This record gives sequence, C-alpha cells and structure tokens, in this order.
Amino acid sequence: MLDPKGFYNIIRRDGNESRGGGVCIFVSKTVSMSSVKGIDTTTVEVTAVDISRGPIKHRFVNVYRKPDQNAVAVACMRNLIAELTSICNVDWPVTIV
Repeated sequence: MLDPKGFYNIIRRDGNESRGGGVCIFVSKTVSMSSVKGIDTTTVEVTAVDISRGPIKHRFVNVYRKPDQNAVAVACMRNLIAELTSICNVDWPVTIV
C-alpha cells in the first residue's frame, strides 16, 4: 500500500498505540543504503538510515514525539537526547528530521 510499484526501500517504526504516530523513511532502491539497527526508545518513534553515494556517506534520522506527552515531557526528552546522542555518534554527516 505504501509503495505499490516497489520503487523504494521502506524503513518504518509504527506508533505504539492503535491510532496515529509512527515514522517512515522512503529511500529509492537506486540508492545504496542501510538501516541503522539498535535504536531503542519507548517514548518517541525513531528510524535512521545511512545513505552512501560513492565515498560520501550521510545518516538521516526521522523522529516523532506525540504532542500529548506533556506529563512525561522531561523523561521523554532525556530519553530522546540519549538516543539521538547515540545515533549521531558517527564519523559522517547526520541530518535529523
């Protein structure tokens, strides 16, 4: 349903609840890419991919935090910062969306 013609690699993390949320990255199958493994969060949804174009490599990170998490905002942000710090600890450029 997301890519009926099969042109893309789809990296997704569905929302934890039955309605709404979740993140998804579409990468053309013509581009060299790999999904970043080991992302572990419960309060935010995060996906990341490394994309290579010849000798140049970039990491793209997609993050979603539900707007109704105000009651746990401090814990959520600490978790998010820790996870992003870990994900961004690479020797190539990182873009967070």
